[in-house]
Amino acid sequence: MDDCCPKENICDTLLSISWYLGNQCCDDSPLIPAEYQALKVIRDTPSCPVQALGCALGITKSGASRMVKRLIEQQLIETFVDTNDARLRKLVLTELGHTQLRQMAASQKRHISKLLVEVPEKDMLHLQTCLKTIAKAVPSKTTA
Repeated sequence: MDDCCPKENICDTLLSISWYLGNQCCDDSPLIPAEYQALKVIRDTPSCPVQALGCALGITKSGASRMVKRLIEQQLIETFVDTNDARLRKLVLTELGHTQLRQMAASQKRHISKLLVEVPEKDMLHLQTCLKTIAKAVPSKTTA
């Protein structure tokens, strides 16, 4: 790549970082990155319906149901029937789910901190501003 196409270079760089962090998020965990995201959605959505989980992750209700089944088998979440509509299953994290999520977030922060050591102090504020701008542009369903 040459410097005449900065957007292409930025895209490639963000993809490389994303790939690295996606593969590192679950290095000490049996979870895949999508399951990590699912735990975050369930934590942040009170009495999370299965369908809302699917929407937040951009997957079908069937895909969300399969993921829920795996997370229940790992004892990371529990389901209960909605008191207003018995057809709906709601999701909550178990204590183990909360623990797993905290451990995975701490692991991610360690990996990111190692990367940030390479950034000169004079560039930190500019990097922060740029990343916040990009984060604001991310559609809400993927920022769970």
